[in-house]
Amino acid sequence: MQFGVHKMTWGPFFDPDNLEPFFEQAKALGADTVEFRPMDAMLQLDLKKCHETRNLLEKYGLKPKFTYGFPKYLDMRSSDPFTREYATDFLIRGIRCVAESGGNNIGSAGIYACWPTLYDNEMILPADKIEHTKRSIECVRKAIRVAEECDVTLNIELVNRFENYLLNTVDEGLAYVKEIDSPNCNLLLDMFHLGIEENDILAAVRKVGEAGMIGHMHVSERNRAIPQKGSPFDWKGLGNVLHEVGYEGGITIEAAAAFDGASSYNMRIWRNLQEDVSLEGRLNALRSSLTFLRSEMN
Repeated sequence: MQFGVHKMTWGPFFDPDNLEPFFEQAKALGADTVEFRPMDAMLQLDLKKCHETRNLLEKYGLKPKFTYGFPKYLDMRSSDPFTREYATDFLIRGIRCVAESGGNNIGSAGIYACWPTLYDNEMILPADKIEHTKRSIECVRKAIRVAEECDVTLNIELVNRFENYLLNTVDEGLAYVKEIDSPNCNLLLDMFHLGIEENDILAAVRKVGEAGMIGHMHVSERNRAIPQKGSPFDWKGLGNVLHEVGYEGGITIEAAAAFDGASSYNMRIWRNLQEDVSLEGRLNALRSSLTFLRSEMN
């Protein structure tokens, strides 16, 4: 398994238009992978920017794990067929961007619906969830053909009920991926979200692993903090399950450090999750976490 870091922990210290400091710092931590959203120019298929990013990743010996999200006005759940068409085209552009940038995967709840859901817009009824899921599947089915051509895998992230309503549990995720019916579509399992939605996290991970559908993993403490020694979670048990099901993919620390920025707002984090939230404090916590996770899960 490859262990890596997510740009989210950097908070205001991450510059989406200047990725080299992020890559340099991640490499110094001992990360194998880095996870980030492509800069806007890359999503516009500025090939120069895509290739510059690919070259930087090669320079630092890092493998990319791309995250993704739609602009607020594009939503595959929409009743407007033109909105769904534009959302599908936007995802296809993202797939091509990732391929040009040296990546082979995208993982996010933002692949199949806008994130986070704003529940104050309308009441969601069971019939709405069924219809919206069908619309999303229809759009992703169109985009997955391009993903197959580009050798890019879409990892559908399951998120908790407070952030979305389409896919919360592994059973819902497995049913969705089976409808897509492509070797280039798997699930992204996030320990924070599974901790809210599943009665038994390890059993849920095992179920997806035995189906051969774990595409990527996000890890954090139950409160979204950076995993550390003394954690109440059974990281060794998780590692054992992943080895037993033959998972050899990525493990990204997707954790928050502080109450700062758009990410913490969207996740409703209203307090700092560690004492030292300076850049140095965040990097030290991540370095310690990478060492801890490798010792527990390998």
